[in-house]
Amino acid sequence: MHLTKPVNLGELKIYNKKAIDSNTGYSKQELEKIQNLENTIKLNETTMETKMELLDTKTEAEISMENNKLSTLQNNENVQIMVTLLSNSEEYDLYKNPKVEITFPKELNINVKSISQLNLEEQIQIKEARLKENVLTLTLEGEQEGYINNANEGIQIAIIADISIGKTTPTKNTNIEVKLTNENKQGETQYPLKIQSKYGVLMLNKLENYNQAQETLETMDSQETNIELDTYSNEKIATKTIQIINNYEKPISEVSVIGTIEENNMDLSFKDIILPENKNIKIYYSGNNNEWKENIEEVEKAKAYKIIFEDEIGAGELVEIAYSIHIPENLEPKSTGNIKNTLEYKYQENTETTISEIKCSTKSETPKDFNPSNTTNEQDGIKVEIMATSGGQQLKDKDTVKEGQGIYYKIRVTNETNDILTNINLEAINTNAIYYNLIEYEEDVDFIIYTKYRMEEDESLTSKQLKIDTLNPGETKEVSYQVSVKEVEDNNQELTGEIKITADNYEEKTIQNITNKIETGNIKATIQFLYSEDIELYEKSDIPFAVNVKNISDKELEDVIVEIPVAEGLEVASREDLRTY
Repeated sequence: MHLTKPVNLGELKIYNKKAIDSNTGYSKQELEKIQNLENTIKLNETTMETKMELLDTKTEAEISMENNKLSTLQNNENVQIMVTLLSNSEEYDLYKNPKVEITFPKELNINVKSISQLNLEEQIQIKEARLKENVLTLTLEGEQEGYINNANEGIQIAIIADISIGKTTPTKNTNIEVKLTNENKQGETQYPLKIQSKYGVLMLNKLENYNQAQETLETMDSQETNIELDTYSNEKIATKTIQIINNYEKPISEVSVIGTIEENNMDLSFKDIILPENKNIKIYYSGNNNEWKENIEEVEKAKAYKIIFEDEIGAGELVEIAYSIHIPENLEPKSTGNIKNTLEYKYQENTETTISEIKCSTKSETPKDFNPSNTTNEQDGIKVEIMATSGGQQLKDKDTVKEGQGIYYKIRVTNETNDILTNINLEAINTNAIYYNLIEYEEDVDFIIYTKYRMEEDESLTSKQLKIDTLNPGETKEVSYQVSVKEVEDNNQELTGEIKITADNYEEKTIQNITNKIETGNIKATIQFLYSEDIELYEKSDIPFAVNVKNISDKELEDVIVEIPVAEGLEVASREDLRTY
């Protein structure tokens, strides 16, 4: 560097910018060890030396959201999460095959709807995105060629997700954590997030296994609800859970919970009561005389209980009470009963009360029972019933079926012994039938890998294996399988079948299935049955499905009409053009 002589006396400023050329002969490891560059300036007889410190470049990401507050009381739909891999100046690294790991708080239930990259796709692209246990991993492929000098700060990735949070989650501050890996460098950052629950005290009620379908009812605060119990069914032990969450800034005191059963003409009764272990609690019981007693010989004889907390429930604290309710067998139509809980507490000298009530009833008429298609087999105390349906209609013995027709078999097994049955294996054997199999596979949907399932015909199967792990005395469970009728050479063939059943300590027995004569068919229609336990459905969600229609005749068919009833609660959103294969 050469400078001319300054004309006037004053200060001479020299700006010197240096870059390390890639052809210096130094390896990458050697360059990383260089701490500074030396500058030498000679003026007349004076030599001045300076050192320029070398600062290492960094790998860094940012994350942002439209709103950093998420509610526990509703599903937070279409939440936009923006991840930026910073690269708009020389202080940052350029990226080569980077990987981003976004760890969401465990309280969040994440349903990723879409992931899109907003820039630099010609250099780096998203190769894979995988969500597992609240960690979303984005793997990118490619190499960034230069720094971004426009308004964008770096490689931007937009994530759209529905986020729900358990209602029992108290109001709290937490973080979304981001880890960025770029070759041998890493960068980490956090995004502050606030989980916002209902202010005050929240009481959540859950009732489980109160009917044959083992449904679960959930209510919140002073919510009155109606449920329907089974008529003429086995006895059941329902579980009632009460969760109390204090979302005040200070503790609540003098907390009490009163639970009552008004049986009317239902003989409902309490069973075991489970109390929180970390609280000093007293419990009292009452029969029909409304007198509270601290001890009772049989909980089943109580019609009410009172739980008194001697300790405070702190701010942000959750306590849980659970008990069982005995629902008797053979409830008659028009039976009614009530399950009621009353929560009372003090907050800053004010007494507050919350009442939850569940009204129970049975149908006004006897429901249509399982109508087996063949004679019920009750040998050895194991009752087995078989029902076959096709196209929503019940199929009976000696009915005619057509080639390609789909048939759905439901098998109901009842334990009428005094023992617990274990390892109940059923083998369904049908002649002239093709069995359906449940196939598990993975599919990439908007860069997210989902586990999906579909029903497919499997012509290699000669029988269908079904299993029930345990069956308590008096308990009934159902299993099912599906077949399509084979194409046969003549009209003198039949669809027949049998069920072989075994259990631990019981000998194998065989139950005959119904027999149906097979007629020549022209068309085979199947619904492409798809589902995934990874994908959550909400109101207005789309449920795609397809109906496959195949000509199995030896002639061309014209004016084929396919009528598809829409299930209750669903509506047709769109229809793709018909396609032929």
